[in-house]
Amino acid sequence: MNAIDPSLLEENLQIKPLILLATLCLALVLGLMTSWTYKRTHQGVSYSRSVPLTLVVMPVVLATILLAIGSSIALSLGLVGSLSVLRFRTAIRDPRDMIYLFSAVATGLACGSGNLVLAVVGTTFAMLVFIVLEKMSWFTSLKQEFLLTLTLPEVQPNLRAQLEATCGDHCTSWNVKSSFSSPDGEEWTLGLLMKRGAAPELLMTDLRTKLGESSTLRMVTPESSVLY
Repeated sequence: MNAIDPSLLEENLQIKPLILLATLCLALVLGLMTSWTYKRTHQGVSYSRSVPLTLVVMPVVLATILLAIGSSIALSLGLVGSLSVLRFRTAIRDPRDMIYLFSAVATGLACGSGNLVLAVVGTTFAMLVFIVLEKMSWFTSLKQEFLLTLTLPEVQPNLRAQLEATCGDHCTSWNVKSSFSSPDGEEWTLGLLMKRGAAPELLMTDLRTKLGESSTLRMVTPESSVLY
């Protein structure tokens, strides 16, 4: 078997400082654009500050890695070996977070490989798609599905009957997801399917009136967006 040509192992591109600075600045700007779009379109209560920070830094880091490697086979092999030591165990709960992270990776790869026009056009187009889809709510379910959590300071024997009467007036169907009772009170989690045109705030008002002001009520959507 023929050995690898040593010239290939030593080959590496010498980058001018101005080009290097422009590339990294562009990666930073596009990362900021991605992070801003993420914060603008994020829904739910599981917001993590580390995600938008990662979206800003990741394109810069990837662009730096690609600029350092250039066309050097030796450096690329060293990078593969160093990454094999790392273990990434961070769980991504929302698929949208994963898409934004992939977008940041694509931006860094495009900038680092010198495809600056592709980086600008691709990132801008992807962010516009995110914003338009979020504003138009094309993929939002037409059903008004909610999760309602009730926390009561004391046990109420006729609670289920009150829930049946109140939820029956506002909901097409409802069910008990979980319930827990103790000497200090009880907590119920209900799944609700609201009637068409029914206002969730009216249901909350009726429940507070029947259960008392000392009760704590929390209503969220299936995507964990807090409503009331």
